[in-house]
Amino acid sequence: EDVCLLELRELYDKYHARVKAIGFSGHHLGIAVDVAAYAMGAQWNERHFTKDRTWKGTDHAASLEPAGLTKLCRDLQATWKCMTPKASEILPIEKEQRAKLKWGCYNAAEVKK
Repeated sequence: EDVCLLELRELYDKYHARVKAIGFSGHHLGIAVDVAAYAMGAQWNERHFTKDRTWKGTDHAASLEPAGLTKLCRDLQATWKCMTPKASEILPIEKEQRAKLKWGCYNAAEVKK
């Protein structure tokens, strides 16, 4: 709620000629915000990590344990893979479903098969 991710765009618009990259660092819970920040253009992502979030200290509660850090890396890599333009108007994986769902003269040949 108080993360204000739209600030990333504002920072980029204001400083893109003066900095090489925009990064994101937060003390929030979970990993969804980190993935959203990456999707919005953050090229660096900084998170604290700990062995046990219940330890005393100011950063442990919002830090990631090893399993959380592994999930964050997995999700960031998956996000990176899917952030590409389409290679063609209709991807091979879409053709069969489009033939089933779209009726009309533009796919009549597919329906007759």
